[in-house]
Amino acid sequence: MNREASARSRVALGSTVLASLVIWWSYPQWLVVATLLQVGASIYVL
Repeated sequence: MNREASARSRVALGSTVLASLVIWWSYPQWLVVATLLQVGASIYVL
């Protein structure tokens, strides 16, 4: 994997974590867990 792709994935990961934290404080935890499972599944499929 080239450096550009890894940097891009790191930025995507960072923004995802940041969004997850914001959502975690805004919504019920069970909803966050369900969303994270869905995102994890889609990433795994990709």
